[in-house]
Amino acid sequence: MASRRRQHHGSQKADIVMEQQDSGLPLRATHGRREWVILIAMIALVDVTLYRTSGFAGPALFFPIAVALLLFGRSRIEWNTPLIAVTSLLILLSASMVWMGGFAQIMAAVWLLMAANLAAQGVMPYLLESTVALAAVVPGGYEFLHGFQLNWRRLVLDPVDHGRPSRAMNFVLPIISVIVFGTVFVLANPDLIKELSSMVSELFDNIRLWLSFLSAYEVLVWCVTIWLTAGLLCPAIRKAVEASGVLSNEASPSYDHPMFGPFRNTLVTLISLFVVYLIFEFCTLWFRNFPAGFHYSGYAHEGAAWLTVALGLATLTLSLIFRGSMMNDPRIASLKKLAWVWSSLNFLLAASVYNRLLLYVDFNGMTRMRVV
Repeated sequence: MASRRRQHHGSQKADIVMEQQDSGLPLRATHGRREWVILIAMIALVDVTLYRTSGFAGPALFFPIAVALLLFGRSRIEWNTPLIAVTSLLILLSASMVWMGGFAQIMAAVWLLMAANLAAQGVMPYLLESTVALAAVVPGGYEFLHGFQLNWRRLVLDPVDHGRPSRAMNFVLPIISVIVFGTVFVLANPDLIKELSSMVSELFDNIRLWLSFLSAYEVLVWCVTIWLTAGLLCPAIRKAVEASGVLSNEASPSYDHPMFGPFRNTLVTLISLFVVYLIFEFCTLWFRNFPAGFHYSGYAHEGAAWLTVALGLATLTLSLIFRGSMMNDPRIASLKKLAWVWSSLNFLLAASVYNRLLLYVDFNGMTRMRVV
């Protein structure tokens, strides 16, 4: 009998999962943009009301705005009599703090804030329910932050595991490629290194100056604010996740390679980057007279070496793209056209390497056969 019950219970769970999978509901991110806006706004609110105000003007300003932010974080607000009543009481209590505040009023405002958050979910804010919800704020914050792992799994790992195109990789891969090749191009030009170093140094000086006005206690308050605000927002996020359905374990019935989009975007981005850099290269190092003190060795020795590294990285990139099941993708022809365009730009980059070597040979009075 027990085994039959377990089998019946398991079949019911399987039916529920299948119904959720067949519902066709779109997948949602565990953390939306709205929640991030609220977290940042709450940090700014706490910082202003705690460090930039005097007396009880800070709490009087904090609680009404905090309630408004929490209500804004709900995808759907259950407007009801308890919510209106509790919010009205909180506004009146906050107004009374302006001329006469105390510890008891702050504690009452904290409870009203929690009660309003519960009422917005359609839960009657009784004393016991409010106390339990207040105790659940800390683990709720952990649950919110744990959603980062779920987001990473859903956006990056899950599409790769199930053979589905990843939207995140459409942007991540081109950005990484631009950073890698852009860094090599900067290292190949000593003048750019000096300008970029001065810009980075100035940026870090400004950041260091800004951080000098902060204290470790203030940063700790920011972290606590993020954790507690996340705990207050977590129930709404959990409902959104449950309503969005269960991730399907079935791969998409398509022969399209999941990395075609990211590879295409990467090639388009690299073509644009190479065009911009080659224009810069031809304008600065081709067909011009160099001033006295020009850093020939830096451009010819180090610069040519870094451009050679860029050529090697380009070869490696093409080898990673055109391999395995990607060659069976019906859209491979368009990808090959982009690869040919990029290869022609790499040929011009190789010509730039030889041009740098010839500049150094001419500067030292050697014959051009030394290049060979």
